[in-house]
Amino acid sequence: MIVGGGGIERSAQEYESHYMLSDMKFVNSLSSELLEHTVTEYGDSSTSLSVSDNTTKLGKTYRSYETVVLTKSYGKWNIANLHWSTAK
Repeated sequence: MIVGGGGIERSAQEYESHYMLSDMKFVNSLSSELLEHTVTEYGDSSTSLSVSDNTTKLGKTYRSYETVVLTKSYGKWNIANLHWSTAK
């Protein structure tokens, strides 16, 4: 489930058919500076927290926050939840 822009995409296929390409183009156009990143493991789960400044080609900078929750299954880490938010 992908939540964003005031709507919900209920599958990767639905997201791909609506917003994925424009999101990828936008992210590709940014210059990013990682300000902070911490990873904490709790056995078979883990959290990754990061803060970045992202600057557009026009010079506007957005502070971005990312939280990722991962779970380990059969020796592989898998994303259980991913959340981004942005402040101007």
